[in-house]
Amino acid sequence: MKDIKLAFAFWLCLGLVGGHRAYLGHWIWFVIFLFTIGGLGILWVIDGFLLYDLVRLSNLDFQERESTSAKP
Repeated sequence: MKDIKLAFAFWLCLGLVGGHRAYLGHWIWFVIFLFTIGGLGILWVIDGFLLYDLVRLSNLDFQERESTSAKP
C-alpha cells in the first residue's frame, strides 16, 4: 500500500523528474517526466492536483491483485 504523505513528499522534492510516478510504479510516466523535466513543469503541476486519486487507484489495484492471488 502506498502512503499519500510519502507520495506528496516525492512529488514536492522529486516531482520534476518523476519521483512520485516511480514510487507509484508508473514507469512509462516516470521516463516521460525524466526526459521532459515534468513536461516543463506543466505535468508536475497537474499531477499535484491528481496525486490523491493516483495513490488511491494504485492502492485499489494492489488490493485487487492481492485478493486474486490469495485465492487457490
